[in-house]
Amino acid sequence: TNPPTTTATGTLYKTYSNGIGYLQAAQNIKNFMETNHRSPNYASTVIGKINYPSLIYAYAKIINFYNNNERLRNYVTIKKISS
Repeated sequence: TNPPTTTATGTLYKTYSNGIGYLQAAQNIKNFMETNHRSPNYASTVIGKINYPSLIYAYAKIINFYNNNERLRNYVTIKKISS
C-alpha cells in the first residue's frame, strides 16, 4: 500500500476504550514488521492514518519521556513529519 500523502495530526492518547491509541498502534506495527519483514508505510489510529516518519518522531518522544520519567506518557502530539 502506498503511504498516505498526508498524515493525521493531533493528540493521540495511550489507550482508548473504543479505538486505537499509541500502545495498540505500536503492537500493530510490531505484528506487521514480524509478518512482512519491513516497516509499514503508515499506522491507523483513532485520529487517522499516521505516516511512518511521523510515527518514528512520535515514538522517539514517547521513549525519551519514558527514559526521563520511568513511565509512559498519557498522550503524544502527532506532528506532520515529511520523509
